[in-house]
This record gives sequence, C-alpha cells and structure tokens, in this order.
Amino acid sequence: MRLVLGVIVSLLFADLAVAADRPNILWVVSEDNSPEYLGAYGNTLARTPNIDRLAKKGIVFDHVYTAPICAPSRSTIITGVYASSLGTQHMRSERPLPPDVRFFPAALREAGYYCTNNDKTDYNTSTSWKDVWDESSKTAHWRNRSSDQPFFSVFNIFESHESRIFQHLPLQTEPEFVRVPAYLPDTAVVRDDIARYQDCVNRADAAIGKVLAELEADGLADDTIIFYYSDHGGAVVGSKRFLNDAGTHAAMVAYFPPKYSHLAPSGPGTHNPELIHFADLAPTVFSLVGVAPLPQFQGRAFAGPARAPAPEFTYMFADRMDERYNLVRAVTDGRYRYVRNYHPDRHWGQWSDFLWRMASAQEWDLYHRRHLTTAEQSRFFSPASAEAIYDCEADPDNVHNLANDPSMHEQVARMRGALRGHLLSIRDTGFLPEPMMIAQANGHSPRAATAADEFYPLSTIIDWLDAVQLGTNAPRPIDPVSAPAVMRYWLAAASPTASPTDQLLSLLHDEASSVRIAAAEALLRRGESADALAAIEASLAPEVQPEVQVFALDALARIQPALTDSLGQRLGDFAASPAWGGSDYFLARLSRHLLADHRKPAFILNVESSPSSFDLPYPNSQTIAGLTFDWTTHKRHALGSDNFQLTWAADDNLYGAWGDGGGFGGTNNRGRANLGFARIEGPAADYQGFNVWGGFESEHPATFRGKSWGTIALDDTLFMWTVPDVPPNLPYRNHFEHAELARSLDHGATWTKAEWKFNEVENLSVPTFLNFGRGNTGVPQRMDGYIYSYFIRPEKPDLEQMGPMGRGLRTQVPGDIYLARAAPDKLFESRESQEFFTGVDDGGKPTWGGVADKQPVFSDANGVGWCVSAAYHPGLDRILLTTEHGISHHGQLGIFEAPNPWGPWATVSYFQPTAPFGSERLGSNLPWRNNVFFASFPTKWFDGDTFTLSFTGSGSGSDNDSFNTVRGTFRRR
Repeated sequence: MRLVLGVIVSLLFADLAVAADRPNILWVVSEDNSPEYLGAYGNTLARTPNIDRLAKKGIVFDHVYTAPICAPSRSTIITGVYASSLGTQHMRSERPLPPDVRFFPAALREAGYYCTNNDKTDYNTSTSWKDVWDESSKTAHWRNRSSDQPFFSVFNIFESHESRIFQHLPLQTEPEFVRVPAYLPDTAVVRDDIARYQDCVNRADAAIGKVLAELEADGLADDTIIFYYSDHGGAVVGSKRFLNDAGTHAAMVAYFPPKYSHLAPSGPGTHNPELIHFADLAPTVFSLVGVAPLPQFQGRAFAGPARAPAPEFTYMFADRMDERYNLVRAVTDGRYRYVRNYHPDRHWGQWSDFLWRMASAQEWDLYHRRHLTTAEQSRFFSPASAEAIYDCEADPDNVHNLANDPSMHEQVARMRGALRGHLLSIRDTGFLPEPMMIAQANGHSPRAATAADEFYPLSTIIDWLDAVQLGTNAPRPIDPVSAPAVMRYWLAAASPTASPTDQLLSLLHDEASSVRIAAAEALLRRGESADALAAIEASLAPEVQPEVQVFALDALARIQPALTDSLGQRLGDFAASPAWGGSDYFLARLSRHLLADHRKPAFILNVESSPSSFDLPYPNSQTIAGLTFDWTTHKRHALGSDNFQLTWAADDNLYGAWGDGGGFGGTNNRGRANLGFARIEGPAADYQGFNVWGGFESEHPATFRGKSWGTIALDDTLFMWTVPDVPPNLPYRNHFEHAELARSLDHGATWTKAEWKFNEVENLSVPTFLNFGRGNTGVPQRMDGYIYSYFIRPEKPDLEQMGPMGRGLRTQVPGDIYLARAAPDKLFESRESQEFFTGVDDGGKPTWGGVADKQPVFSDANGVGWCVSAAYHPGLDRILLTTEHGISHHGQLGIFEAPNPWGPWATVSYFQPTAPFGSERLGSNLPWRNNVFFASFPTKWFDGDTFTLSFTGSGSGSDNDSFNTVRGTFRRR
C-alpha cells in the first residue's frame, strides 16, 4: 500500500514538475510576533494594512505553532525536521546535522529554482549553509535570477524583533488602549512596552509592504504564491521563550493567485482552522512546486497535490533559552494546550539577561518582589507544575491550570499519551542534558548520541519521569552504578526529593559532568553545601568545556548560595569577558548576575538599614540620612556616549565632555566621536543637549582624540582634564600613560592643550575637578579659592585586572584617591602650580607639597572606580564625592560627603552587589542593564534638598553607555 501511494504521489509531482509554468514562492517572515498584534486576527489597534490586504484575498491560518524562540524554530523550518529531533533545540547551539539531513532549499535548486534568502539565517547548527542558497545576503533578491527561472525567495523582517522594544522610540500606539495579558501587572511601564511592541509590528508591516510592492512592480504577483508568517510568538514579556500560547502561536497568511488557486487548502478570504506546525512548511513548498518530499521530513504538506489531512494534535518544545536551562514539551489540539514540565523545581521566571533588558520584565520582577502581583501574575516566579492544561479559548493567557479539575482528567490523559507518542516517534533528544549530548556525540550530530536505547532508553526515561513527577505508577528502581549516564542524571535531577542524600553524594563523583552538577544542585537545595559547591567549582575550571561551565553556572544561579572566595574570583574572571555570543557570552551574563544578584529585594537608600556585602569604608553620614529617587523623572540621551561630568558656566549653561558615541542626537555609531564636548541648556525637568565639539551634527569638529573625566568652568573659560586615546590595537591601560589639561576660551568650540602633563610613573590618572556654583562661584572661604582636582591611583592597570588587551577596566582594589589644588590664575600655567595633599598637621589642617609626597585623601579597601566626580552643595555645605567599588559597570556606586575637599569623609549611600544602583525604579519605563559606572551631581540643578543625579550606563545593546538623569531629594538627619 505504501508503495502504491508513493507511486501516486510521485506521478502528481511529475505532472506539476513538467508544467511550463511552475509557481514562484515568496516567504516574508517577521520576527517575534503573535497573531493578536495583527489586524487580520482582529486587533483594532494594529496598523498593518499590507498583511490585512493580503489576508482579504488570501487565507488566514488560525492555528500555527512552533518553538517559542527564533533559532530552534528556524532550524525546524530549514530542515523540515523538529529541532528537538536533531539536537538543535538549544538556543545558540552549534551541533552538526546528521549526514542524512540537508537544508531543503538545496533540493529546490537542484529542481531548477533560484533560491535566495535576505538575510537572517540563525539555523542553530554548525553545518554550513554556504552552498544552500543561490544568494543569502542583505541584497539577495529574485531579481538576480535568469528571466525564465522560477524562484523561492525569503525576506526576513527585523522591525518586530524583541530588541526593538529596547529602543524606546516615541510611542504611536496609545498605551491606555492596549490589552494587558492576565499574567502581567497592569502598570504604565507594562502598557508602554506593549504599545511600543505594537508600534514595532506596525513598522514590520510597512517593510513587508515594500517587498510586496516590488513583486507587483515586477509583474510577478499573478505568478507567485505568497506566505507571510512570524517566526514564532512573542515578544511581549512572558511570551517569547515560554510554552504558552502567546510564545508558540505564530501568525500566517497565504495568498494563492487565481492561476494557482487549485493548490490552496481553502478559498480566498477565509480563516483556515487546521493545525499547522513549522515542520510542515518545507513539505508544503515541495508539494506546491512539484518536487518529491525529502525522506527526512517530519511534517505534512497542507497545500498542493500532496496535501495531507490535518492532524489531531501538534507539538512544541522549549529547552535552553539563552543561558538558562529547562525541558518543557507541549501539545495542542487548537483549543486545549497540555504542557509537561520535566523540571518542576524550576520556575518560568529564571533571570535571563536579554529578557531582563525589557523595562516591563524588570517592572514585573519588581512588583512581584514587593508583593504587588496577583496569584496569576506571581506564578511566573514560582516553581512550575509538572503538568498543566489550559483552555485557550476561555483562557488565552494560560493562567488557569485545569489539570486538577476532575472533568479534565480524561483530556489530560489523552494529551499526555499523545505527547509520549510524539516524543518517541521523533526520538526527542532533549532528555539528554546538553553537556552529555555534546560529549556522547563526539563531534557528530546529537542523533548519534540518542539513537541506541543502550545509551538513551527514551521510553524508559519518559515513563520513569511520569512515575516520579506525576505519580502515574510506582517508579522502578534505578541502579546508580550500572544505569546509563542519562538515567543517572535524572536520578539527581527529576525531583529534589527523588534520591537519598547518600546516593547524591556518591553521584558527585560520577564520570559525567552533567550528573555531578545535577547532584550538586540537589544537595545545595538540601543545605549540603561544602562538597556540592566544590563540585560546581570544579566544573568551572579553565580547562572544562564551556558548555559544561554554562550548565554549572545555570544550576548555581538557581540556588544562589554564599560564594567562596575562589568561586567568586572565578565568576569575576567570567564576568570580565568581552565575548558577544556563544558560551563565553552566556558565562559572562550569568556571572555578572550572580555577582550583582539583581533579584534581591533590598535597595540601599539608607545605609544603616541595608544588607552589606562590603564593609563601609567610612561611617554613616550624620548630615544626610539617605537619598530618595523619583524614577518617573528618568531621562536618557546621547546613546552610546559615556563619562559626562558637567560644569556650570557663567552663561548659565552646563558643559561636559564625553567619550565615544555621537553625543546628543547620536548613537554608538551615528556621529561617533572618540572625544566630544556638549552644551546642555535648560532646567533639569526640560533640558536639551547640543554637540559643540565633535559628535553628531556638531557645531564644530573635534580636533584631537582622548578621554575626559572632568571639566570645570571659571567664569566662561572651560577646562577639561584628558587622558590619551587608545587605538584599537593597543591595550586599554594605555589610557594611563599621562594626564593633561585642555582649555577653551569660546565655550568649547576650540581647545588648546597645556604644554605639560602628569606622567604614568607618578601613578596619577583620570583626574576630575571639584565643581562649585555658576562659573565656579560660591567657593567657601575656608577653601581659599583654589581649584581642586581628584586623581585616582592606577596602580594595576595591567593584564591581571584587565585581560590580554587590558580592556574591560575594573576598579582599583584597594583604591586610593589623591587631591591636588591650584590657584585659578595658575591652573593652566605649569604642573608645578598643582600642590598635592600630603596629610594633616597636628591641628587638623591640610598640608600640601609636591607630587612625590602625595598622600591619599580617600581610601576604600573595596576599590575605587576609574570615574570619580565631586561637587559642592551649598545648602548642605558638603562636598559630594561619587565613585565605584567592587566590580566596575555593575551599579556598585558609593556616594560620600565631607565638609572639606580633603575630608573627613562619611558614607551617604553604598550600593552593594545585592542591591546595585537602580535596583528599584518604580515609574521608569526605560530599559536597564545594571551597568552604571559613573555618576555626578550637576551643581546647576541643586534646588534646596532636591538634586539631579546624572549617570552613565544602563542602556541597551551597543548604546548601553548613555547620559541619564534622575531627580531626587536628600533626606537630612
């Protein structure tokens, strides 16, 4: 019978293949969007006229499903094989395909089709796709083919990608009208992100319209079958990455021109209710163009001569998402969704760097920690149910688990059995932990590691896990000595209580790293820390495979135990990595998270009441009790530009230098200047920035390079401390070769450098000025009218702190700050005009001398950052000094006060790894990355006890260095 059916199908394909007029196939693919954001699916806020127009004359598919993130989904699309069957389901993995699996466009090329891809690939495999396409690039187009050649062309539209939400462009969609999913708190920040995402989808539609217009202009619309689809669901927080309906339900609209209408599964202007999976896309294309299906295909054709009946169920999977591991499978019949979570001890809301860049993710987390979320909204941060079932018609947000409803037991059993059958039929590789998969595959496809029951007894694993986690049967005993490594892993990982402690202790010495790590995590949950932490630490050794290290750090991040000194040092090494992508990037992300510990609830506004990871370097202030920030005033400008320390000139404007970026109106790339200078006009609540010297659309060009950490205005004459530029081929530590002074007599339009400098051998660099009032007026008499400069001591700007090229500069530990003073009229004259603090005499008065006799004016055993600022507050009559400690770029700021530039110092706020600066930002709708490293108090914006703090960092992507301001008040004692 199978042979006869095969002959019939082959004849059907042969008839179509020899036809003189084979259809062109156009795929237009948007990123990350659920159907509910399109007008074609009933969204009245959507402005998606191009997709809607296609839908009116085409077919809207109501039940299309896939993995909840791009790379595993695209791996399925390009092969026609479930990524979970190939071992390519882990996000950003690099596993090869089996020899008998190929990228399907290669077969279309062999059949005479011109195949192009513009331009995203992201196929999640190390197998090369170099020869798969006729062209794959940003310029790839059907227009480059021979005139008589049919084409298969893919255009990928990026405008709706999750990362676009981070850009915070002006809103076009009204936030008050958006629908907030039931699992999210209904706040202004959440509504803004949803509205912003709707704007992204609207912009994607405009880009789609351009592609369709080109097809029309070329006279090809009548010869081309068009598919628009989204590569998965999302991207509002809580959808992408998760096996709920919002994350896995994709949009799809198809248009069949009249000459090919006989190939369509339903008529124009209809909604098609069939279940479709992305594994079906490749077989469908082959059916439409008359090419016999590849033996590897696991989906079915839903259109064309080889169209097969719709299935009763379709399936979804989720494994490692970025740096966080899970193992979840799901099945749906279009209405009911059954979800099986094989790690029920893990909650959905595991911290993930990319997800937490979204302001609404941070808001959700914050509201949960402050006990402001409902039970439905809190479930994201709680251990997941081993199994759940949702009625997606009555509960589209999947917040009501009906698994314990007696009326649903039969449905649960039916869908559980269907899922089991599917997992076995595709030989799902996900039950083999990734490090074990890599080790056993030994450079081959993961299928090689999961093919034999001897090493991967899949049916036994599934049934044993159901027995342990669901109580379907009594679990059969597993011998921890003779059982396959994968079974030993599940002995430790299936449940926190599944294995006795002595068995877990023995598994700490297992030959398989995944087993050791799982046993260590289970023991840490039981409070057995010493041996377990040692096992984790051994898995992080430099010689260990990076995938094993990520697996170990992921486990550590779930437990968050107290870190040993050596483990903390190892995390610091990972955190310093400049890697962008791959396992090293994941290690850096997780390490920074563990060291900063974002999720602890404390926020240091008052030093006495705060938890402490670091001892305070100075006693609590007896003048200032703490700081209160109003995050509704948070502003961000000058994306990609850093180190703004501002000075108040006599013309009533603020001025300041920045390093890198384009300054105001620019980005990290647009108008980028190595060193620029800006003017800021207006009050703190409504200021505007202008680039005076260098940067985007600047008034004057920059004439030299370097970095600056300090500016001061004496009347309207501006001074700027600078350090050398660092060419790309030289270490970052070359910033410390010398420090020199520059002067401008025309408000920053032109600059002249002094003829002297401080050299590296004197251990002085990145100096900053102490700023007073307008034009530097208001200097208290006791300070004798001098100009004061603070210098850090870069004692170790070398490889051991900054890596092979010295990039990623860290704080100087222990840290010292030195103080120099100069008379205003002598400041620019010579280096000898600078007198250095050398101590205090018996009467407590400061003494001054040459650079060789300098003594620290400020010391912190926890470190001093490479960005220091100082300002005088006349109402408090105090010097305010800010710097970093701990690890740079992690929000670990210290704010100190003193009556004099030389002290004595007291601590105002000391932000800890457990509660970095900005841990709580109620009211801010800007994304946050916890990478603040510089802060200062512009003296113009002091108003009684109200201040404006400017700070650098916390942006997203390559624009993470940026100029930020937030208003606040000093709380006096």
